[in-house]
Amino acid sequence: MPGEAAVEQAEKPVATLGAFGRWLEGVSPLGALAAVIGLVGAILAALVGSLFMMLNSQLDARFELLDAKNEARFEALESKNEARFETLDAKNEARFETLESKNEARFDVVDERLDALEKRLLSIEEHLRDGGGSGGQPE
Repeated sequence: MPGEAAVEQAEKPVATLGAFGRWLEGVSPLGALAAVIGLVGAILAALVGSLFMMLNSQLDARFELLDAKNEARFEALESKNEARFETLDAKNEARFETLESKNEARFDVVDERLDALEKRLLSIEEHLRDGGGSGGQPE
């Protein structure tokens, strides 16, 4: 087919546009059209390929920037949360110490009462041993 030879010739590198024009003069109109379409297709394919490479490069750069920003945000959030937990821990520790001291004070009061009761029981026991069953109240 005459168009196939023109397409094959159009796909070969041409040194100048003038050389391409001179080549087109010797080709049939259909072959010239096929050669031009092939050339335009090759140019468009090269342009699309380079556009995709540029876009891919730009997207990679943007993703790297987003990753860096997200990592910085995550670290800032982690730092804030750590500070909040430290504050909560300090507050809870203070509350626990307050509660513990109140319980200790209550236990001290209970211990004092138990000591007083023990002394009183010992006093009653001593009074009963001494024969104080005369109806008198022990001290």
